Amino acid sequence: MPSGRPRPSRPDVIHGKGSSSDDSDPGVVFRLAEVTEPEMHVCAERLLNSHSLANAPSQREFLRFVIAETMAGRGRDLKEYVIGVAVLGRPDSFDPRTDASVRVAARRLRQKIDEYYAGEGQADEVRLALERGGYAPRFELYVEPREQLARAAHFAPFLKLGND
Repeated sequence: MPSGRPRPSRPDVIHGKGSSSDDSDPGVVFRLAEVTEPEMHVCAERLLNSHSLANAPSQREFLRFVIAETMAGRGRDLKEYVIGVAVLGRPDSFDPRTDASVRVAARRLRQKIDEYYAGEGQADEVRLALERGGYAPRFELYVEPREQLARAAHFAPFLKLGND
């Protein structure tokens, strides 16, 4: 894993599984510090220019749109209707209750993101997650399993376990 980013001495929050939608990813995402805006841009550009999205222009446009909206502070406004009209070119009469095109496009994009992090992006320190049930991406710091175990061992004496 690249070590260009200074790390705080302890994890603040264990955030959960990596961006993978299944349980095959053994890595854990720790919220060690806020991801900076330049790091978000680098992460986004790597993903948008990846081989995983090279032949997927609609997924690339979907991702570009949700990243731009989120970084502009409008991530909470990312609803199916907005994406359907703005990205997929649906008419103003678009009804996401009867047209699943946005959900299908999001699922395909999540698969491409998982493909990227399983391959060419596996060493990326900052990762983008697009979780099911929402369309606003989240940028996370990724910690490899070996580093995760070392951190856990370091803090184990300070953890209170059990109900006592």
